[in-house]
Amino acid sequence: MELKKYFFIFFMLGNMVFSIIFFQHFNKDIILSISTLLNLFMSFIFCIRYAPDSNIIKLSSIYLTGFLLFICGRFFYNIFSPSDTFCIEFGFSYCLNNNEKIKSIVLINLSLIFFTYGFLNNKIYNVKENIINFEPNKKILLIISFISIFLGVFSLNNSYKLIINAVNNGYMSIFSEQDGMYATPISLIVFTFFVAILSIQYCFKNKYYFCLMFFRLNLLIYLIIMISSILQGSRSSFISGLIFILWIYLENKKINLKIILFGVLILFLMFLANDLASLSGARDASNQHDIKDFIIEDIFYNQGITMMVFNMGVLNDEFPLLSYLKVLIPGIQIFYGLFENIYNHNLTFSSNLLYKLSPSVFSQGFGLGWSLLGDFYSFSFGVIPLFIIYNYYWGKLIYKISRNFKKNIFYTGLFICFLTQIFMISRGSISNLWALIIFYSIIYFLITLKFKK
Repeated sequence: MELKKYFFIFFMLGNMVFSIIFFQHFNKDIILSISTLLNLFMSFIFCIRYAPDSNIIKLSSIYLTGFLLFICGRFFYNIFSPSDTFCIEFGFSYCLNNNEKIKSIVLINLSLIFFTYGFLNNKIYNVKENIINFEPNKKILLIISFISIFLGVFSLNNSYKLIINAVNNGYMSIFSEQDGMYATPISLIVFTFFVAILSIQYCFKNKYYFCLMFFRLNLLIYLIIMISSILQGSRSSFISGLIFILWIYLENKKINLKIILFGVLILFLMFLANDLASLSGARDASNQHDIKDFIIEDIFYNQGITMMVFNMGVLNDEFPLLSYLKVLIPGIQIFYGLFENIYNHNLTFSSNLLYKLSPSVFSQGFGLGWSLLGDFYSFSFGVIPLFIIYNYYWGKLIYKISRNFKKNIFYTGLFICFLTQIFMISRGSISNLWALIIFYSIIYFLITLKFKK
């Protein structure tokens, strides 16, 4: 790694240390907020500057955008308002004390700094683009493409049912059975396989005409599902869909006036997410008449609650064994349930945390959400060096996938898998992405099979 890159990393570390010293002297949250946002800004600059992929929208910048919104949203809010940055009220109330604030800032900054370090600490290889590494089994590719249509239609129909349920019974009706026995999420499994096949089709859309046709049709189904999720009250999935549209549209284009206008339209739709969700009654329309107050409070403060969810997970870090196994081995709960009754509050870190903090809120169907940082901390078992290592290799992984996009067939499809998940991963578990990677790898293996005549 170049010497100047080390300087960047040490500067970010120094910024964190000095902010903690100043905070202990002046006891102002804004000191911690500004220093963390400065490190995030520097991470943006470095990751865009040294990104190996030529796309206008980088995989790393999408991840950091989600990090800004969900982990650092409260810090941005703190610049305009001095209160409640490190507090949570969700059926229970808790505010971090000074020592807990310092630990929170250390963990968040270390995750950001070592993600950046992992992203920068890589060798540059000159590899030609558009290399088809092998000839896939066209028959299997055609079969799974036909299957994908049925999976897509099933997912589309399920999305429609959820919208109708939200309109008729309210947003929380979607989660009304949360406080009970576990049931296999067939719709989630089907949709995950659908996205995995879509990623495979992207790899071969320029090689086989039938693959291009299936890809276009499935892409339309996927985008309808993601965009219509706003009517279920899922604003983050809606924004993920808009980002995916923007990335597809800009994939091989250079910036011009038309592209700028299209980008402005996408951003406008993102800001309207809350009002669009209110059309189905899934969410209340925004009461903010001042655009600045709406952006600062409804977007950054409310979405930034994930930072406090992460902190509550740090303070309550004893979770059931099954919640760990479910992350490592997607679907293990199906077999686990053959030998023991499974309750939803023991299934994930997020549900178990809320169940312990506020059982009555959990029983009503509410959820806290989770975060990638929460997974990293849970699997580090409180050992901070291990937490650092996870973030470092997460940065290296994002770099490697970005570098091999359109240079290696497997990584090209893997890039699409990450693209569909990476914005949301700062407020969700890595388990969804990991399951998608496994499904994608299985399908990829199938299309490599050759049968003798």
